[in-house]
Amino acid sequence: MQLLQLLISGISQGCILGLVALGFVLIYKATETVNFAQGELMMLGASIAWLLADAAHWPVLAACAAAIALMALGGPAVDGLYGTNSILNPYFDDESQAVRDWAAKYKEKFGEDPAVFSVYGYNIADVFCVAAAKASANLTLDSFHAAIESTIFRAPMFGGPDLRFTGKDRLGTRKVHISQIVNGKWKAITPLMDPPAE
Repeated sequence: MQLLQLLISGISQGCILGLVALGFVLIYKATETVNFAQGELMMLGASIAWLLADAAHWPVLAACAAAIALMALGGPAVDGLYGTNSILNPYFDDESQAVRDWAAKYKEKFGEDPAVFSVYGYNIADVFCVAAAKASANLTLDSFHAAIESTIFRAPMFGGPDLRFTGKDRLGTRKVHISQIVNGKWKAITPLMDPPAE
């Protein structure tokens, strides 16, 4: 009996992973962009279904069908959605000339619009380069750790906070903006702030 349960569980989880892989391939073939937002969109759809089923007392199947329909609508359905982020998306019409110039250079070099993951990659590379340079020509794992832990990495042009890493805190910061989707774009509606204490 336990073997049958394990077999059914393994097949069902394999099917879920297969659907995720199929989603990556489908999006990549259509857009030539790797999109890691599938989990976020699944979570958003599940949250909508739960809200309708629990708070609005809809039947579960009706709530799931409505959530799928809302997610299929895409942009207009999520306009007004709130979220948090520590770094702002780089848009071509950003208020900052430096961000607009960076976005244009990114588009020219890679042939696609930059996204928030482009900014994360840029910041990670910047942190690595600054720490490696500070560790000097005698770069070892220990000198690199010491350089990272003794440096305050100044806020990038993308509206992020200063980053500070320690042996016990590898996040760099806990500060976030509260943002809202307005006309299909994330807009910060608060300055950077610390999350509430636990």
